Amino acid sequence: MKSRILFELGELRYALRASWLRMPAKLPTMQVAGVACAKDDCLYVLTRNHEHPVMAFDPEGNYIETLGAELDFASEHGISVSSDDCLWVCDSGRHVVYKLTRRGEVVQRLGTPDVPCDNGFDPEVPYPYNLFTIRCAGAPFNRPTGAMEAPDGTIWCTDGYGNTSLHQFSGEGRLLRTLGGPGREPGKFRLPHALWIDGRGRIWVADRDNHRVQLFDGEGRLIRCFDPVYPEGTPYGPSTLWGDGHYIFCAQNSRGILVYSEADAEPMGMFEAPLGAPILGHSICGDSEGNLYIGHLHPEPMVTKLERLY
Repeated sequence: MKSRILFELGELRYALRASWLRMPAKLPTMQVAGVACAKDDCLYVLTRNHEHPVMAFDPEGNYIETLGAELDFASEHGISVSSDDCLWVCDSGRHVVYKLTRRGEVVQRLGTPDVPCDNGFDPEVPYPYNLFTIRCAGAPFNRPTGAMEAPDGTIWCTDGYGNTSLHQFSGEGRLLRTLGGPGREPGKFRLPHALWIDGRGRIWVADRDNHRVQLFDGEGRLIRCFDPVYPEGTPYGPSTLWGDGHYIFCAQNSRGILVYSEADAEPMGMFEAPLGAPILGHSICGDSEGNLYIGHLHPEPMVTKLERLY
């Protein structure tokens, strides 16, 4: 009988399965910038390997195909699934966001390739000090980090590494509003790194370098800031968010996975990361069976699976 690592928080219970993807033998392990599950539980893995930027795996972890190699990605960052089962994918390096079919066809593009906004950002200054060169919330885009469709059909994007902005677009791609700007005050950002839109149309934003999660309504009004207040259960380096209609999961680059109640937007606790357990990640998503998938920039394991136990 094999032993296993379990994670429990209230009624939530998971078993750790690391290195479960079945990669083709000829391919190396890769940095994973994002993960997203389609309606049929096919897992799409956004990598930093430009020859295999979007890799599809079946629910058992078997490799299916690669998409998007012809788009000439510069720095992949953030992936989500739309209501019509397409993929929203960010190329932070080229300042664009694509909507792709599951065959890899481009059906929509936001932003102009290789044309960043002029907001004072100085890319020659090393990270994270370059974040402090940003003067204002600029127009889309300057190194976007995430994109997701809201229940009303609008599209929200975090514009993070070269901009401190949260943008809302119409379904046709017309810019409706830009929120944020550089700062520490509520409603401002230092690095809006990812977002999740819950079933109520609220926008959860992981502001990684402010160590904060911020919650907005569908009109862009700030509802709440979750600030890093000691002790447990508060964000520190939040990288990404995903929700299942009941819970919002926030993966961090330290400490563990935070869990919020979606209904009342209250923190519930955290799956703490024990020594050697690969649950600290750059991205997170889940499938229809309640399993969670955590993508890692450290290439081994590429994706960790937390298998839901009932």
